[in-house]
Amino acid sequence: MSDNPVLDMRTCMVIDAKYTPYVGDDDDLEVYDNAVVLLLQDVETYNIYHCPMTPEDIQRRAGISRELRPRELIAFAEALRNRESPVQLLVATDTNLVTPELLDALEQKGMLKDNASKAKYEKAKKDREQFEHEERMRLDEEYQRFAQERNNKLLKEFEEWKHAQQEQSKINPLLYMDDIADMPNKEESSPKRHNIKDSNIGSPKKKNDRRSTEN
Repeated sequence: MSDNPVLDMRTCMVIDAKYTPYVGDDDDLEVYDNAVVLLLQDVETYNIYHCPMTPEDIQRRAGISRELRPRELIAFAEALRNRESPVQLLVATDTNLVTPELLDALEQKGMLKDNASKAKYEKAKKDREQFEHEERMRLDEEYQRFAQERNNKLLKEFEEWKHAQQEQSKINPLLYMDDIADMPNKEESSPKRHNIKDSNIGSPKKKNDRRSTEN
């Protein structure tokens, strides 16, 4: 364990409990004399922890002032191993999480030696695998929902932009037509030309005067 482990009060099911007069002489397990070692499964996260309990820990929880004898610690371990309801314990979750390598060390100290404990541990592993699978599925569903919402938002923004462009394309010709309507009529503004055919310019005058004919 680390010098200052992060302790967290967790509600756990007891997978196995074993009394041992000496726990750990390697890097995986801290040295405990005359201890009860628990193998626990967190009921919320399904993580599996090992939790060495010294006689002093047991005395505080049981409210016993006298020193506990080894046979009492053995009975305490057996009672915990057979316990069906969860227990609440302070667990160093950063260091007490069980790994395959740590499990080997625990088995060397007498953990999971009986069939009932092995069955509990196998069930705990399956529960953990199922929990991890459900967590992955949940995260995948959340990501897919987020991606779908993002795609829908982008599609909506594109449709709004497309509609605006279409409306703009309708407005421009109408504005052009309005400009044409406002322009002055060329026929009205330009001077009227005379039709040569209809004009008398250059043609001799007809003498229609009666007096001129009579003379």
